[in-house]
Amino acid sequence: MRHEFSGRTVLPGDPRYRTLSQGFNQRWHSSPAYIRLVADEADAVAELNRALDRGLRPTVRGGGHCYEGFVDNDRGVILDLSTMRRVAAGADKFGRPMYCVEGGATNWDVYATLFREHAVTLPAGSCYSVGAGGHICGGGFGVLSRRHGLTVDHLVQVDVVTVRGGRAAVTRVNREDASGSPEQDLFWAHTGGGGGNFGVVLRYHFAIDLPEPPPRVWISSVAWPWGELVHRPGDFERLLTNFGAFLAEHSGPREPVYDGLFAILKLTHHSNGNVVLFSQWDGDDPAPLDEFKPHAPAGAASARPTRPRTTPPDHAYRDYPVPCSRAVPPISPVAGDLFRQRAYGGFSVPSGSMRQARCPPARGNGSACRRGSRTPRP
Repeated sequence: MRHEFSGRTVLPGDPRYRTLSQGFNQRWHSSPAYIRLVADEADAVAELNRALDRGLRPTVRGGGHCYEGFVDNDRGVILDLSTMRRVAAGADKFGRPMYCVEGGATNWDVYATLFREHAVTLPAGSCYSVGAGGHICGGGFGVLSRRHGLTVDHLVQVDVVTVRGGRAAVTRVNREDASGSPEQDLFWAHTGGGGGNFGVVLRYHFAIDLPEPPPRVWISSVAWPWGELVHRPGDFERLLTNFGAFLAEHSGPREPVYDGLFAILKLTHHSNGNVVLFSQWDGDDPAPLDEFKPHAPAGAASARPTRPRTTPPDHAYRDYPVPCSRAVPPISPVAGDLFRQRAYGGFSVPSGSMRQARCPPARGNGSACRRGSRTPRP
């Protein structure tokens, strides 16, 4: 079997087997018959047919970020697309110019290539290592979505290996396929509702008029210690209420100011230590951030910058999902008194790679670089 599959098939006993049997959430582990590192379109078709011929259940992995463990597959075969990560200009099946993203590309691959080679971007996720294969067919949502919509709003075509009559074949489904046709239904199933359960997504094609990236963005991070909030449940309730009320007030389709604001209140488990508010503003003038004040009570648990450490200001953003290869010039705090709490430090970030960290998170806290170092991890 080793001779038959060569180096792209990973069997039990292979030093790669245990790692490639797990996804990002290492709570889940399985024992597949083998893992196939899919090389290209023909390989995907051949390997899916091989699995069917042997009665093996196939599952598909792009970036491995399925936290629920759906890719895990005891005694089946995992089709791993992580080596199919090309991002390039191309054409759809009708010959129209498009941007093509292969199913194994990560958000980092997508943002960096589209920005550097084409001066465009996608409103997709903020985690740099999430794979396009599963992220996009789930709809795709991220820090630019309030301004530019979901990722699938820009999707035009999906090339997917499906099974018909017991045999695998590539099906290319396009937004412009005839209404009511099986192709149109299959395209629709990849725009947020199907969960990637209809085949092996080889590549996505996006409209040529993708959004331009902002020249820079402003980011902030504020934290409230869980240890204090649990003793002040009224403050916790007010924090959530005020956060939701502000966004509800400024979330209309014709919002004149805050369509460029993205904010997420991370209500992690208390063992994580903090409740964290991460915000991004993509306007030239950061002044509107000063109005982003849900007004927590004066007696609330004290807010503080995430990880308040003696840190050189040009890499103090290392805990945030931003490129850790660039220095970030400090500016004066522009939103002091946010939540009527301690002011956070504002930073202007070049949009270079669309705020995606280049290196894996450390210790589960989203840190992009080694503590006390400006050097990205390999």
